[in-house]
Order: sequence, then C-alpha cells, then structure tokens
Amino acid sequence: MSIFEHVHASVRMNYDIGVSREMNRHRHASIAEMSTRYVDLEGGLVFIQPAWAATCEEYPSFKGNDALDALDIAADSAVTSYALLRECGAPPQEARCVLPLMTATETVITANLREWLHILKLRCDKSAHPDLYRVTRALAREIFSPFGGLAPDLFNIVKWEGGNA
Repeated sequence: MSIFEHVHASVRMNYDIGVSREMNRHRHASIAEMSTRYVDLEGGLVFIQPAWAATCEEYPSFKGNDALDALDIAADSAVTSYALLRECGAPPQEARCVLPLMTATETVITANLREWLHILKLRCDKSAHPDLYRVTRALAREIFSPFGGLAPDLFNIVKWEGGNA
C-alpha cells in the first residue's frame, strides 16, 4: 500500500459541523474548514437536516413532525440568538457559541490514496455516523470508483449497497 502514499486527492465537501468533527479526526489528512471565527454568518446561516429526521423511524415516540419541529425551533433560536449577539457588538468568533452542530460548513480535504482508503473503509461502514456514512458513500461512488479499475483488489475493501469502490 505504500505506493498509494504518492498520490493525493483533494475533495471539497459540504456537511454540518457535527460531521466535520468526525472528519477532523483523520490525522493524516489536511483539512481546511470554513471558519465561523472570521466568517460572519448573519443573514447566511444554513442548516443541514440530519439524515434520521426525514423519517424519524429511529424515534418511534415522536408523533408526526415532532422531530422536524424540534430541529426548526433549534435553527430559529440559533438565527435569532446569533443576530442578537452580533447586534450587541459581539464579533463572529463570540457569536458562534450559539450555533448548533447542524450548521452547514464547507471543507477541503487533501489526503493520499492510502488515507482515503482508510477514511472510506471506516466511514462507509454502517456503524459510522449516519450523516457521514451518507456523505462518504456518495464520495466513494462519485470520486473514488474510477480508481477501482486501476487497483480493484485494493479498492474492493470499501463496500456499500450497490457495489464497491
């Protein structure tokens, strides 16, 4: 696998801050993330609905749209609180303390192919964070599938429904 350390790939990804915390744990990747310290999000706050919220099947005690309503309340509260803190003169780095993990962020991740294989193997597993699982499966299909033709035995370690990388 050492030969894979000579080839690097950079990927631009959009997901929520909670998912970014998972990706930031990969030490052998270089990750640049949008800074909520320097970027003023007032008027531009975007939230990403968690994967589980669409069906709420994992939470049978929720009635109807309870989960979606709870997420909307949290988002509205964050927007209001962030705007109030900014109006009071708090800089973005201080106002960001009220932002929930579902706040959208953008990253650029660069890693060698060996590390990408490691990332995909961990994050395409069903035990991974549900939102990161969804994102990395799409990443594997769209970006890394072509490498499967170059070294199929190595890339077959990453699996998902409908095929493997």
